[in-house]
Amino acid sequence: MGIVFKGENLKVEKERILLTLKENNAVITINEILPESICGEDDRNEVENTGTTPYSWICQLFITTADGITVRGSGWQINIPDVENRVIVTSAHCTYQHDHGGYANDIEVRFPGQAPIHATTFRASEEWIKAKNSDHDYGVILLPGDPGGFGWNSGFRDNELTNREVFTCGYPGDKPVGTQWESDGNITKISEERIFYMNDSMPGHSGSPLWTQWNNSIYATGVHSYGGCPNSSIRITIRVIRQILEWVSHPNIDRAIKSIAFSNVFLRMDGRSVTSFQGEGSGVVNCQYGAYEWEKYDIIPVSMPPSTITQDPDSIPYVIVSRSFPNVFLRMDGRSVTSFQGEGSGVVNCQFGAYEWEHYNLIRERDNVSIRSVSFPNVFLHIYMDEKSVTSFQDEGSRVVNCQFGASDWEKFKLT
Repeated sequence: MGIVFKGENLKVEKERILLTLKENNAVITINEILPESICGEDDRNEVENTGTTPYSWICQLFITTADGITVRGSGWQINIPDVENRVIVTSAHCTYQHDHGGYANDIEVRFPGQAPIHATTFRASEEWIKAKNSDHDYGVILLPGDPGGFGWNSGFRDNELTNREVFTCGYPGDKPVGTQWESDGNITKISEERIFYMNDSMPGHSGSPLWTQWNNSIYATGVHSYGGCPNSSIRITIRVIRQILEWVSHPNIDRAIKSIAFSNVFLRMDGRSVTSFQGEGSGVVNCQYGAYEWEKYDIIPVSMPPSTITQDPDSIPYVIVSRSFPNVFLRMDGRSVTSFQGEGSGVVNCQFGAYEWEHYNLIRERDNVSIRSVSFPNVFLHIYMDEKSVTSFQDEGSRVVNCQFGASDWEKFKLT
């Protein structure tokens, strides 16, 4: 069972007990200073068949801290295609412990029915490392092997999560080592960074997945990290997924969008004026000769099915976010685009934050890609050159980027 410290001498008592535990080579749970989190009657159920999905994707962690204490936590494998690692999501306080010297020395990962794996490559969010910010208490562990695991959705709106049934499952410290325990309940509150619920958990559960049923499958929505009744998870947002993709060096990170039809012409985004949501969007999207800072983007999947589900790659939604301007996304207004127009039509500009009109499908053809709106059927990102062309660098960029009904050569790009 987890250890709870109370009273004015919490810090001194904690240090004394931890020193005693260390001297006796004890194993404790990672959240030794958090309250127990059984909310009313204990309704946790042991998972009998841990070899089935999603339970086979949930692992127990034995963490050796920098100062030599062994602690326990939980984690789960997330489906991040196109990388060379198995990616395990967990709490940042499972990979980086401020009170124990920083990053752990070693994390032993135990999946059901598999031999333990010792990991030495792990990450924690900068917000957690620098300020112990509990709203950013998430990290990853990288293991050798093929990617796969839980599906996830960073695009759930607040109203889609309100009162939604969610499940947690992990390895609580008050139960026998290696046994999984699951609890379900409804979401009680939502913030921009957190999800709150009354699902029962105990110390040792930190890093467990929070998931829900969606589109006839299971999608992770959070990383369980805290007790308190309501208990809470770090919400899986586009920002969280973007950070995970950066940690694993995903090929969609730090890309330029290069025209196929026009030599050395790239999509340019000027988001200097984009600091708050504007209904009609703002900023400027046009062309540049060559790729510099304002031509660099991260192309982030909004959701991904679990690895047991085959989904048409053309149907996966993405957002395109500037690397130069925080929280500035490519926006497409295709309301007026219902037929082919030689010069294109509609509006392409910027938006602060990502909503429906900032979602795209990437339609791949060999090495090329067309960028299709999710909100407006058959509407694609379009560069219009007319009789002029982009042949030299221009401080403010040049030419027109808008929409086209259908995709031909001027709607094809290369992600470089």
